[in-house]
Amino acid sequence: MGAGAEWAAVVKANACGLGVDRVAPALAARGAETFFVAHLDEGISLRATLPEARIFVLHGFMPGCEDSMQAHALMPVACAERS
Repeated sequence: MGAGAEWAAVVKANACGLGVDRVAPALAARGAETFFVAHLDEGISLRATLPEARIFVLHGFMPGCEDSMQAHALMPVACAERS
């Protein structure tokens, strides 16, 4: 990686079954500051493990999840379906 480059980790599906509670801290210890999860509940769980991380939810901003997204400092990924 180049100097000053940032990298992010995708840890959806419980870090592909490896255990996000073990994998994410190991990645953070090696410099990852940004993480991507698929669903809101994964983001909430990851927030408990990594309170300072930037966490994005790939399934975007679902109706009714506003309070939870804000309470856990999660960021939705903007997405749209193509027809």
